[in-house]
Amino acid sequence: MKQKAQAKRQFAWGGVALAATLAVLLLATGFLSVTTSGLEKNIGDLTARKKELQKALDLIIELEKKKELVEQQIGVVHELQKKSQLTVHILDEIARITPHERMWLTSLTQNSTLLTLNGMALDNRTVASYLEGLKDSPYLANVTLGKSTLSKYGGRNLNLKEFSLSSSVILPGTDDDASKDNEEK
Repeated sequence: MKQKAQAKRQFAWGGVALAATLAVLLLATGFLSVTTSGLEKNIGDLTARKKELQKALDLIIELEKKKELVEQQIGVVHELQKKSQLTVHILDEIARITPHERMWLTSLTQNSTLLTLNGMALDNRTVASYLEGLKDSPYLANVTLGKSTLSKYGGRNLNLKEFSLSSSVILPGTDDDASKDNEEK
């Protein structure tokens, strides 16, 4: 009987231990389930927040691209404003430098970077002086004499110098102007 009672007690203690273990396991499972549920909710919240922030980031990137495009357009407008006044300055320089009593121009052609002048002068010295005057202009670089020939004008015995010259057109304050200064040194 003592052994049966002792076996019943051991069985009872084993049952209690098993019940306690099951209770601990149930509590741990419940805790882990709550923790997992909380973490899943946090993941869901963070994913939603990430989507919101990604939209904001995409908007910022798009705005930066638009800003860059606008800055490029503003730069183009400033460049066009400078260049629109370039032809006026060049014509003013040519009119100022041309000795009207000793020479006249028969043609003037300008594209964006090249200026070509043709004209008549009384003598070589006038052409040479004119060439030097053009070289001093801040709007012209690489002024070169293309040709200079003796020519009769109007069927009379007036021997005049027909000349042709070309030059690069530059905008003062640009890289072209800096390269002109370096060539002079």
